Amino acid sequence: MAQDLRTFLADLEKKGLLIKFSREVDLDVNAGAYNWNAVVKHKKAILCDRIKNYPGWKTTSGIIGTREEAAVALGYPAGTLIPRLAEKVRTKGLTPPKMVEDGPIKEIIRKGAKVDLNALPVNIIQEGDAGRYIGSGMLICRDPETGILNVSVHRHQIKGKDKMGALMSAGKHARMIYDKYRARKEPMPVAIVIGHHPAVILAATWSTGMDVNEFEIAGTLLNEPLEMVRGEMVDLEIPAYGEIVLEGEVPHDIQEEEGPFGEHSGCTIAGAGMNPIVKVKAITMRRGAIFHQITEGPSTEGAILDSIPMEVEIFNHARNVGGGVDLRNVVVHEFAGAGHIVTVQMVPQIPGQATGVLMAVLSSTYIHPKIAIAVDDDVDPFNAEEVLWAVSTKVNPVDDVFIIKKTLHESLDSSIPSFTPKGFNPIIRLGSRMGIDATKPSLWEKQERAEMARILPKGFQSVDLKELQGK
Repeated sequence: MAQDLRTFLADLEKKGLLIKFSREVDLDVNAGAYNWNAVVKHKKAILCDRIKNYPGWKTTSGIIGTREEAAVALGYPAGTLIPRLAEKVRTKGLTPPKMVEDGPIKEIIRKGAKVDLNALPVNIIQEGDAGRYIGSGMLICRDPETGILNVSVHRHQIKGKDKMGALMSAGKHARMIYDKYRARKEPMPVAIVIGHHPAVILAATWSTGMDVNEFEIAGTLLNEPLEMVRGEMVDLEIPAYGEIVLEGEVPHDIQEEEGPFGEHSGCTIAGAGMNPIVKVKAITMRRGAIFHQITEGPSTEGAILDSIPMEVEIFNHARNVGGGVDLRNVVVHEFAGAGHIVTVQMVPQIPGQATGVLMAVLSSTYIHPKIAIAVDDDVDPFNAEEVLWAVSTKVNPVDDVFIIKKTLHESLDSSIPSFTPKGFNPIIRLGSRMGIDATKPSLWEKQERAEMARILPKGFQSVDLKELQGK
């Protein structure tokens, strides 16, 4: 195994994208602020090596908090990352994991009475959080009917030495699997991984078919099979080069009050209420384990982790509308939070094609998007100013905007009305979706398209900015 969290931190340091912070941080007072400032203000990851009351520990955050860091992790330039990654996933397919006898994750093993979640350097992430939360935990569980492994990122509130909360949203695979165990009146075995290469974390945030083991996606992103070991207390495969693993089970008959928590949307009210718990039976970790924390909110690591897999899946889904379209890029705007707004860049060949693409964007494997905007090849889809310019100059609302009612939405989007009673989990939200066609007329409509062409300064292609700087 050539790639893990430690090799990636070294890569970030070489690229000047890592802040090595040696001032003491307090998990209950300022660790969340330092993490947030690193990724949002400085656009870098942070590695802290002095944690108050936790000698010997290191913590990191923001390891994939920007598209530049994602480019380092995945090996493609930031501007072309999604089309190239979509092509890779589509053509190379899945890469099954490789089982090995042992790995660094087994260097330290604590079971039974030696389990103490409070010994982990878990910080309070946001103002208003109900307590300390693990925001980076990749929860592994197995479908009891198919035997297929599922991996997904969840929030986990620390509730005691061996107990955590767990939010599993309606319509997500982990919740579906948990409901199967509940129907059997059986606990669900789980392993929660904290810290690995960003490709593994990205794979864990991927929404695809129930028949896909997300660790197979991780292998494709890494260009090598992910090495796995067997759990100590659970019959699950666990990444051999993870930093920390919490093994245990989710009881079928216990729910407790959990939340509030500052979610990826930047709001705190969503998801709070009665949620399942995890009883932790073992903790295994590497020597000198590095605790990885995901900071939530707009323009943070949590937002990028939502965005990239969504962009890849939507790109591959929308590119085939009507037999194929000239789709250039898909952008899930991380500054908007939670993947609610998606911009697609395309060149419409015939009238109506953009509408079809917008409908595909709003009905993919992801239920997060509620507003989709189509722009043409003369608009930078990453630039919010240009996207708004396209909306203001290309859109006649009565013709170019449509709304679809009674659609299922992501449960943490608190702007959408809840179909279920307040405090009930899992939350089911029913709302609406909107498509905005801000493209120029299609290639079929040559004269109309030419009339909408973007103006550029005379000699635009021939002037070099260095001339203005005297170089």
